[in-house]
Amino acid sequence: MAEVAQKSCVLVGTVKDEGPYLLEWLAYYKVIGFSKAMIFHNDCTDYTDDMLRALQRRTDFVLTANNDKKVSGTHHDPQRRAYILARDVPQVAEASYVFVADADEFLNIKAGNGHLNDLFQSMGPFHAISFTWRLFGTNGQEAITGNPVLQDFTSARAEIPPKMVRLWGVKTMFSPTNVVKFGIHRPYHTRDIRDGKTPVIWLNGSGQRMPDKFRDTGWRVNRDSHGNAVAELNHYATRSVDGFLFKQLRGAANAGGYDRLNLEYYHAFNTNDVEETLITRHIPAVQDQIRRWKNTIPGLAQMHDESLALHRESVQLRKQAMREFDQAALAELGSS
Repeated sequence: MAEVAQKSCVLVGTVKDEGPYLLEWLAYYKVIGFSKAMIFHNDCTDYTDDMLRALQRRTDFVLTANNDKKVSGTHHDPQRRAYILARDVPQVAEASYVFVADADEFLNIKAGNGHLNDLFQSMGPFHAISFTWRLFGTNGQEAITGNPVLQDFTSARAEIPPKMVRLWGVKTMFSPTNVVKFGIHRPYHTRDIRDGKTPVIWLNGSGQRMPDKFRDTGWRVNRDSHGNAVAELNHYATRSVDGFLFKQLRGAANAGGYDRLNLEYYHAFNTNDVEETLITRHIPAVQDQIRRWKNTIPGLAQMHDESLALHRESVQLRKQAMREFDQAALAELGSS
């Protein structure tokens, strides 16, 4: 393994219509020590793709690619298709580590000052670390405020095992060496590693070894394999009520669209059990980074503001239709 100072980590993600949240998400990962962000976009209608292209032109942090159309030999859905393409991007393939995450997922490093070097020093040598989701709910907020997600949503799932297995999901940081496929939740290694013939150091968020069977398959932990003492993944799956309604309009990246993002999903992922604020220590540095980008990249601030206005307008039109045709669902969301 490389020394801490020599390690590089690349964020890989896919986005669609994430304009109001995009800059905070990217700034956060830059602040905690990521070297690059390789972001694929598809079918955006809210300036997300324009913002990414502007960031690519004027920074050395963001790389972006259009993922609208299926390429021969790649997956039919845009998320999995992006991960197939990402594996062959030189800056990704040459990184010490790759971390695959969505725009509503923030790696919360509890060790030290919450930066990558703190994670590396706490974990020691590894090939992969799977971080468990920590779900955050609406925190009683209805509107899309434009404030930082990390500031607005501080109500999280309690530190008890969730009843639904899908709430135990993980996302994984891994060395791209000997990886044949980037998965949504974890990498898939060469057959010798998957069969256990070649050893691999695969840890959880407490630095404990993941079960041997995880080498081959699995996307979630359980009571025995869960660990979050060093780091976990803050997952803001709903954001505000209005943010969730826009998410429904946009659809899911990998399955089911609106049907998947239904009221059952909302109630399952809208967890507001306890206050959890550790990650907020990064807000000042994140906002400073956003200001630097807005001050130095022409049009970026305007695109962000127009995207925020578009999200709000779209949600109001949807809520107006729901008042006429689906008042019960609107009430169940806690809106009117």
